[in-house]
Amino acid sequence: MNENNLTNAEFADFNGIVTETINKLIACADKHNIDRDSFIKYFAVMFSTMAEITTFEHYKEGGKTDE
Repeated sequence: MNENNLTNAEFADFNGIVTETINKLIACADKHNIDRDSFIKYFAVMFSTMAEITTFEHYKEGGKTDE
């Protein structure tokens, strides 16, 4: 999937998610006095690893959760 597969509305929603995520990561890094770039790189590696080894197809669809 790439940006060419998304409608304008979908791409706008996606951009909002990315922006919100970056803002939250920076706030967390600042709160804990962690280098922003390193923190975002760490998140990117962790998220990429999760995307490679798991599926989100049924994420929070009535199954048992730890929440």
